[in-house]
Amino acid sequence: MGSHDAYGKRVLLLATDGEVEQNGAAVEVDLGVGHACRIDGAVGKEIAVEVESRTAKQVRGAILDLICHPYPKKFLVLLPVHMSNPEIAAKQVENILSRFLGRDLFRVLLLHGSGDNPQEEQDVRLVAEALAELGYRAQTGETPKVGSYETQRPRISSLFKGKYAPLQEYLLQLPRSMPEATLSFKEIEEILGFSLPKSARTYREWWSNQTDLSNRPQAKAWINAGFRVESIRLHADESWVRLIRLT
Repeated sequence: MGSHDAYGKRVLLLATDGEVEQNGAAVEVDLGVGHACRIDGAVGKEIAVEVESRTAKQVRGAILDLICHPYPKKFLVLLPVHMSNPEIAAKQVENILSRFLGRDLFRVLLLHGSGDNPQEEQDVRLVAEALAELGYRAQTGETPKVGSYETQRPRISSLFKGKYAPLQEYLLQLPRSMPEATLSFKEIEEILGFSLPKSARTYREWWSNQTDLSNRPQAKAWINAGFRVESIRLHADESWVRLIRLT
């Protein structure tokens, strides 16, 4: 299974020239009790963003997070992966959002590509156009260019070809302007293409930043990419890891 959500988030990064917030308080949604949930991005202090590739029923559930987020404008980005009819699913969520918001306050966009079939140039343009319709302009004022987010750090993936190499590749492709990245375990599994071992969900030590990387391929992935684990959450309902850049 391709890294569909990761692809969608990368397209969002490219379309906003790195200005989308994907971590911290800006993406949290307070539900009044328990832990806050998180959306996938916040743009320009006004636009709440969700990226979805799951079934139509799950997509409809994600709309609640968008509606509950305090930002006045909502943007739902869909990837044509697990929905039986993506076009109908997109129309359905448009109709749902229109019951809560004026048409000028939301956009629903169905991308052409996915993690298995990337069509970055076309999708970046579509996302940029939809954001512009919602009143957003990148600070650079320039049209986003595919590939503009390649990190200035020398690529070292050739030194590491283990099973966790896709995670390293993903982190290397994040813009240098991003000091941290928070990934759910589901997102990490999509990036890797396989399920994390039980020990990753049970023992915090699995996520430790080891100096001896010979027997720690997972730590080697994020450390080689210039990150270290800052904090983790191990929970049956929602598990995630927060990585920050090495200084």
